[in-house]
Amino acid sequence: MKLSKPFLSSCLLLLATSYAQAQNNVCRLTYAYLDKETKILASIHDVATFSFATRDEEILKSFYHEESDTNITVAAQIYGNSDKRAKRIIQLAIAFGKQKIDIEDLFRYADSAVVESIYDKDGNWLSVSKTVETTKKIYRFRFGCVREKRK
Repeated sequence: MKLSKPFLSSCLLLLATSYAQAQNNVCRLTYAYLDKETKILASIHDVATFSFATRDEEILKSFYHEESDTNITVAAQIYGNSDKRAKRIIQLAIAFGKQKIDIEDLFRYADSAVVESIYDKDGNWLSVSKTVETTKKIYRFRFGCVREKRK
């Protein structure tokens, strides 16, 4: 059985579209701290790991870190033209505070840290960090996302 070129082209396009839509971004919120008295720098600890599909385009999560008594809000968003030839942008943000922040405001919030990059097939890892100080320690929280590799 011989398949027509238009049929094969349609199949390839369908496969490429489903591959692009199935990609996930794995995001991690971690922290390390410096003990002010001993000057010992702690290793990296996990707060949370989660994923979001590229087609979801945005995610917003909030966490409470008991040790530092800090409320942390993180967000990731992918935006831009859906045309495969056009470049899209990924932004990550992190902020501290008890107020509830929506995703649009987090990226414009005066006290948040924001980073952005081009989101394409070459984009591997992007992270943003922010510090908070207590009487005994300086905490550095890092929020980063990586494109999950297909197996």
